[in-house]
Amino acid sequence: MVSVIIVQYNGLTLTKEAIKSFMRWHKSLNYEIILVDNGSKDFNRKEFVNDFPDLKIFELKKNEGFGKANNLGAKSASGEILYFLNNDTITNEEYLSKVEDRFNKDPEVGILGPRLLNPDNTYQLSHGKLPSFLREISDKLVYFVFEKKWELPVKMLVARFDNEQYTGWVTGAAMFVRKSVFEKIGGFDENFFMYFEDKELCKRVQLRGNKIIYYPKVSLVHLKGGSSGGDNSGFTQKEYRRSQMYYYKNYRNHLENVLLKIFLKITRKYPD
Repeated sequence: MVSVIIVQYNGLTLTKEAIKSFMRWHKSLNYEIILVDNGSKDFNRKEFVNDFPDLKIFELKKNEGFGKANNLGAKSASGEILYFLNNDTITNEEYLSKVEDRFNKDPEVGILGPRLLNPDNTYQLSHGKLPSFLREISDKLVYFVFEKKWELPVKMLVARFDNEQYTGWVTGAAMFVRKSVFEKIGGFDENFFMYFEDKELCKRVQLRGNKIIYYPKVSLVHLKGGSSGGDNSGFTQKEYRRSQMYYYKNYRNHLENVLLKIFLKITRKYPD
């Protein structure tokens, strides 16, 4: 069985659409959906129970962050596979059966990430090599190419990512994790409030000897940004940099930590 874990911070309409679209395509399969509300302002439990009677709901009094909220949902999960799913996603095909088959075929698979699409069905970057100072610079160039929609380089990149492959990380916006592996490594590191917790989880899963797989045979739409709950960009940017620095402190060498701090101070992005 798959346990679908959705964390919401505001964005209640998005959450309902995410649940409805998922259920529409997975009527006959064995799954459960767990909703963790991260202190949303207008959350109405009765309203969600009326719309989704089988929904497991957990409420936090304040926003505790992405990792902590997902860990809470995972503790109550009954499935052998945990599916961490953002509330700003739209399911457009049945994919659980394919994902379960892939996990069953290889017990060494710890994490699997599907192909993500933009609302116009164009390719969205959702996996890559684990962060390093040089890797993040090169990744910025790749993101820039996609944002500018340069036809030839975009086609080349999409073709490169058209087949299943081992990867360093997959995004937490849609991440399948073997529950036994998740529990053995202690779940998400709750020192991350938001950002980098998915990459850090993938890092520890690999250190344990399990595989991270990008699996483009299945896909869904990711709207991007809706799961942040409408927080202003200043807050999210600071959290991004705090998480980035924390990741580097734990997994990158002294030189890269120094280079990162210099870069952030020169560009005035150093979190206060």
